[in-house]
Order: sequence, then C-alpha cells, then structure tokens
Amino acid sequence: MTGALYGLVMLGAFLLAIGGVWMWRRNRKRSLMLFAISAILIFNVWSWSTLPPHQPAAAQDRQPPTPQGMAGAAKP
Repeated sequence: MTGALYGLVMLGAFLLAIGGVWMWRRNRKRSLMLFAISAILIFNVWSWSTLPPHQPAAAQDRQPPTPQGMAGAAKP
C-alpha cells in the first residue's frame, strides 16, 4: 500500500517538474513554484521511506530490566 502511495507522489512530483520546464519561458515565477513543490514532494517521499519501522505501543512503554548492583536498584 505505501509503495503505491510513494509511486503516485513521485509521479506527481515528476509531472510538476515537467510542468515547470514547460512553463519556464511563459512565467518564471510560477515555474519556480512548480520546481519548489516538486522538490518538497521528493523530499517528503525520501523522508517517509527512511523512517524506522513502527513498534507496538506495548514495546515502547516497557523499560529494560535494571541489573542488581546498578543505579536505582535496592540495596540490602
């Protein structure tokens, strides 16, 4: 599912870049806006695809056990 989403977003970024090239001689300000939006989309796909895998909430809440004799352990 996410692969299809990444593909659609990259296709949109590619089409925006092509539109920026096509519009370059007509209106440079809008052309630069299309290039900027395309770059933002590409950066978003890159950042989304490099996120660490999701962990369940129960695994995130657990604390590792404290060995005896370490800080925080009760001393007899």
